[in-house]
Amino acid sequence: MVTTILDPPQPIAVNVHDEMNLAPPLTVVLPPAERLLNDLLHTEAVEVPVESETKHLEGIYGQQIAARIERVLDIANVHRQSPCSVRLQQSANGSVGDVDIGDCGTSAAWRQQVMTAIRQASPLPSPPRADLFKELLTVRIEKDVKVKF
Repeated sequence: MVTTILDPPQPIAVNVHDEMNLAPPLTVVLPPAERLLNDLLHTEAVEVPVESETKHLEGIYGQQIAARIERVLDIANVHRQSPCSVRLQQSANGSVGDVDIGDCGTSAAWRQQVMTAIRQASPLPSPPRADLFKELLTVRIEKDVKVKF
């Protein structure tokens, strides 16, 4: 059995002075717990641009929808024949409504498998933020599934 002895965290000294300079500066030694709080209070927050965050969350949302459809295709053991483009309508709770199979090759069986997979993927995942919900989606099935808003 190996025992590791860690050095206890060391306190830090903080200089305190009043705004009006009525009292001389005072040095206070903070124990480790207060040191952490002091560090947190004096750390500047980094703002992420809203557009950047929105794009990131849209990407995550698209990946979640694609993963749901991928799972259905894999479970059904669907052999992907030709690239297929699908437009679908979803309700606020993720239920798939109208499905329009676009360019999907000439095989009626393949088109039917795609239609069935999209319907079985319902309900689709909820967006990470309500304002990211899109009623109309375009899904492109190739080797993998891609979703466009």
